[in-house]
Amino acid sequence: MIHSKKRCSIQIIFTLFLVMILPISAGKLPIKLSPDFVPKTRQQLDRIILGFAPFKKTTLTESRNFVLSRSRELDTDTLDPRKKGAVIIIIPPVPIKDRLKPDKVDPVLITYKARKVSVTNVLIEIAKQGKHDLYLTSTGVVFCPIGRAPFPNRYAKKGRVIDTLHKHKVTKKNQT
Repeated sequence: MIHSKKRCSIQIIFTLFLVMILPISAGKLPIKLSPDFVPKTRQQLDRIILGFAPFKKTTLTESRNFVLSRSRELDTDTLDPRKKGAVIIIIPPVPIKDRLKPDKVDPVLITYKARKVSVTNVLIEIAKQGKHDLYLTSTGVVFCPIGRAPFPNRYAKKGRVIDTLHKHKVTKKNQT
């Protein structure tokens, strides 16, 4: 009994570390992709239902972190805890060196409230409001600035697009 409680608390601390700390560190994935990594299909993402998705003026990263942690908790299809949930990657619209300059960063805030909604639908809404295209790829779900391809990015030099979940119409005004 003590062993299982200790293991559970270690898993919770590890999950919090993956969700909160690692996405902040530049150039690292929260989960190291192994050679046998199989990305979630759209149907698998559709089966993960969030009971409540409350976003009130949250950033793209905060919204992503919420969906990432909840998808891991609610993923009943996957037995291996290391493979639960969705891998969600954000390609920033501004290069890392320019993020410290406030005039270069245009913060986009997400406001969305829904009940019993799939992870796919929440991610699509975040992409719409966050002014990003959304792809399901061989490395996970990727948010890209409008008009930009999901590969290469700082996590993977190449990969394949399995499905386009949301794509904005490219105009001169919204292309970065």
